[in-house]
Amino acid sequence: MCVLPGEGRLEHAVAAADSSSLGLVVGVVIAVLIVLLIVIDASCYFINGCGALATVCSHVCGRGPASKDKTMEEGDR
Repeated sequence: MCVLPGEGRLEHAVAAADSSSLGLVVGVVIAVLIVLLIVIDASCYFINGCGALATVCSHVCGRGPASKDKTMEEGDR
């Protein structure tokens, strides 16, 4: 069996490229999922006044989420 000089380095370079591309794909998938979660939570906040964004806004801004129960108890419709 004849071993060419630099043959082991080529296999190592190919293995390193495969692992870095796998890490890149996993990173992109995680980033897409986080962006999707933020978009869904923002839409829940603007439509229903609930979600993590509503909780953060109520604690930071000092106002509660928009609720119809309070106005119905007061008699306003």
